[in-house]
Amino acid sequence: MNRPKHLSLVGVLWLVGLTPFTIFAQDTRLIEAAKKEGLVAWYTGSNLVTKRAVADVFEQKYAPIKVQLTQNNSERMVNRVRAEKDTGKLFFDVLNLSLAPLVVPMGVLAPYDSPERKAYGPKFKDAKDFWTSMTSNYFVIGYHLKFVPRADAPKDWPDLLQAKWKGKLGMDPEEYDWLGGMREGLGEEKAAQLMKGLAKQDIQWHKGHTQVLQLLVAGEFPLGLVYAHALEGLKKKGAPLEWVRTTKPIVASTSMIGVSAQPAHPNAARLLVDFILSQEGQSMILKYGSVPARPDVLPKDSMLSPPGLDLQPVSATNLVN
Repeated sequence: MNRPKHLSLVGVLWLVGLTPFTIFAQDTRLIEAAKKEGLVAWYTGSNLVTKRAVADVFEQKYAPIKVQLTQNNSERMVNRVRAEKDTGKLFFDVLNLSLAPLVVPMGVLAPYDSPERKAYGPKFKDAKDFWTSMTSNYFVIGYHLKFVPRADAPKDWPDLLQAKWKGKLGMDPEEYDWLGGMREGLGEEKAAQLMKGLAKQDIQWHKGHTQVLQLLVAGEFPLGLVYAHALEGLKKKGAPLEWVRTTKPIVASTSMIGVSAQPAHPNAARLLVDFILSQEGQSMILKYGSVPARPDVLPKDSMLSPPGLDLQPVSATNLVN
């Protein structure tokens, strides 16, 4: 009884011009070609611990390929890539950083439509295939439950302009990504009105999201603009914190990944990108504390799960401007 079913499946594949061999042949060829290259150079802009963990699993899965990781902050990495472009020789195969759209006009990235990209929403990948979002940080209103009961917490961004929140919001003074996302999500006019209102609220300025979150936990102020995943990490350790899921939008700062326009190891580069964007690779990113950009990886009961959140990734336009 099983044999006719098997033949029926093969018959259907044959009718559409495919065979079981051709379905898997491309992956097999890519893997074998990548293994012959034996190396892939990956430039990354942040979170080296997570990237090294992902690279280690990739190396185990696709031995003997080795991953050569180079890390620096996004601004310095952009400058490094620009300098390499000027010399006529690129030394990376894969690039990932939050400022990836800024390097596209340099001609240092090649389009690559990874088969894994179909799982990502249109806002989280470049229309011309130059990059795909790898991780995502949500800018949210966090609050201390000792000072702000859930029922009294702000529900949306305009609520922050109420008199009762004057002097009670902590923020990083260089929230350029958040501002860009708000401009896009609200529109220029509404965003400008909100920012003018916030300027009158005696915001408590502190450098860095980590410091803002630490001071929020310490009770220095009841509200803070923080990363949702970092706050969730402290909640699991018992911190009396919560964050607002109903703001429209929730700005998401993403780290994008793309393939070099001059890869020394082109097959290994594509294979690494495929792995990082896959469910397996994105699950590794989640395991090490970052938020994967792939929407089908986060558990449905996770507070960070995209359904129900009005996510607005920061676009290339707002990164440039």
